[in-house]
This record gives sequence, C-alpha cells and structure tokens, in this order.
Amino acid sequence: MNCTRRKGRPGTRRFSIYGLWLAVGNMFWLLPFWLGPALLPEEEPKEQVTYQDLVPLFKERCVICHNGPFAPRKLQLDSYQHL
Repeated sequence: MNCTRRKGRPGTRRFSIYGLWLAVGNMFWLLPFWLGPALLPEEEPKEQVTYQDLVPLFKERCVICHNGPFAPRKLQLDSYQHL
C-alpha cells in the first residue's frame, strides 16, 4: 500500500484562506463605521448655557419637588445660590 495522502483533514488550508478573506473584507466594510465619528468635524456650542436659560425649565418641572428644606437629596433648584 502506497499512501501519499497527508494526515489531517483535507482542504483545511483553503478554509483558512477564506477565513482570512472574510476577516479582511469585514474590516474594510466596518472601517467607515469605526472611524466615522473621529473624521467628522466637532460642532462648537453656539453659546454657553447659563442658569437664567434653565430657570423656565426648572420652574415648570423641577421646583415643585426641589424646593425648600425638604428637597430630595438636599438639591434645591429654586435659586442659583442653592446649587
């Protein structure tokens, strides 16, 4: 018996090459999603937000509970001095 066949599974090299191509292809497909946020220009804030800008929001939604000595977590939002 003359057996010249190599030991191991046939075609394992072919599948590893396909796996390499699959990995490289996925890398190039995902590259824009990975680097996309870093390549976009950063937006600068138009103007700085002050406490006076937030007063209407605080009065409408927050001061109902966060007012006076019994405010939750002692966070009073009724004036700038209490922050």
